[in-house]
Amino acid sequence: MWPFKKKKELCGIRGDGKGAYTFELTEEEEEWVNAELSVFQGSGIHKDYYEEIKRCSLARSLVTYSSSQKSNALCADDKSRQKECFDKAIAAMTKSLSINPLPIYYYALAELFTLANRKDIAVDVYKKFLEEQSRFSPSVIEKVMLAEWDVEEAIRTATSILSSGR
Repeated sequence: MWPFKKKKELCGIRGDGKGAYTFELTEEEEEWVNAELSVFQGSGIHKDYYEEIKRCSLARSLVTYSSSQKSNALCADDKSRQKECFDKAIAAMTKSLSINPLPIYYYALAELFTLANRKDIAVDVYKKFLEEQSRFSPSVIEKVMLAEWDVEEAIRTATSILSSGR
């Protein structure tokens, strides 16, 4: 899902002009992901779960990178630095959705758009979150990944935001 109504360049994301998008990790994202995934070196992950754990872990690493950029944006001294950090956070969250489209990641993306004063886009992404969450059935691995999120609170918040027109 491309969250923008107009064409927009984000760090490492490219469109083909026909609605299809590909991405590459930026150098900064790649360093972050490699550091986070290093905990798996030498571990014996069962072959039946390896690919899903790898995909979920890669997406989660991008989510934590996004979160760090959000924090940087909120602490930024000037508007251009704040915009740069929000753009990085939004790009990383969009990439994580491409890798492992957990509905809660749509919620996190909507929050980023809200904080970046892009409320028109945030509304569409909150709707997408509620739509995807309503039919979501997580795997065992995804349940582990979701343990750190309060999905029920996210549903209440998104519903409240959409019903109030904020």
